[in-house]
Amino acid sequence: MKPRYSQRIAFSGTGEGEGNVFVCELDGSDTRVMFTSDHPVRHIAWAGEHIYVEVLQSVAEPGEQFCETFIFHFITNIETGEVRELELSSDLYFARFVSNGERMFWSDLADKSVSVDLFGKDEVICAPMQFDTLAPDESRWCQHIREQDRLVIQYDDWRDDYPLVFQGETPDKIASAWSPDSIEFLLVHEDEEIRHHCVIFNSEARESRDFPVPLHRMYAGAWSPDGRQIALVGYFPWDEDDPEAEVGPQSLIVIQVDGGDYKRLSTTNVLESRLLWTNDSRHIVVDQEIAGASEEYRLHVYDVETGAATVIRAPFEAADFALES
Repeated sequence: MKPRYSQRIAFSGTGEGEGNVFVCELDGSDTRVMFTSDHPVRHIAWAGEHIYVEVLQSVAEPGEQFCETFIFHFITNIETGEVRELELSSDLYFARFVSNGERMFWSDLADKSVSVDLFGKDEVICAPMQFDTLAPDESRWCQHIREQDRLVIQYDDWRDDYPLVFQGETPDKIASAWSPDSIEFLLVHEDEEIRHHCVIFNSEARESRDFPVPLHRMYAGAWSPDGRQIALVGYFPWDEDDPEAEVGPQSLIVIQVDGGDYKRLSTTNVLESRLLWTNDSRHIVVDQEIAGASEEYRLHVYDVETGAATVIRAPFEAADFALES
């Protein structure tokens, strides 16, 4: 029986398809091109009836060694196919973004952030922060900074105070994710032996707790929309005979937030770039190596309950992808 999915997926292509944005059902059916450019598409996001597209154009003068880079921003109406360009600050080089359907939030490489009304003209430069850790209800955000070679996590709920909640042993965070109720925050960080650990913070109680997981190293995490499970991408523990050896491939697991058992879903290498839950918490989308085809990747849609995977047999591998919001 054909799986029933609640959302569609958009993805940008690689290789010959790098200037295209495709939309299809989560079983790979009804694939169509929604956006075409002569230049690579770097990022996409789904915002209501629209898909945001970020295009990267590099121009090199004859005989010059270095290229000048230009960023262009477009909004495509998913129903009508209408495309319009957004006029944004030319001095911003965007790294990450999240969308709530009516506004878009970006964080650039210098951690300067921007909020833009997608259907108006106002553009607000925000305080230095990383908006990829914006809470789902936009009531608070979480910032990680380096302070004397230590990782410092601060919460803010749009006030002037920045309550300190965590100081790690090394200067880098690995992955982070908010709970759907915007109260708890998952952080993956390193210890001095470069082993990864999970901690969950409660932003209202200002308390933290360890979150034990079976993985040795983790590179991506996402909270299920129903708040009950967390998906993680990483490596399983080292072999007893060789403590330094990681057991591949890089795997996708789902673990209960209350500390219950985990379930391993993937059997081939999963890219650490992104993992997305569907709104009903029944499926997870990841970019994963096709079984029996080394170094060939396609989007996989996992049924969390059964563990069954559907491979999206799209024309090209995905450079970036987003689920219908």
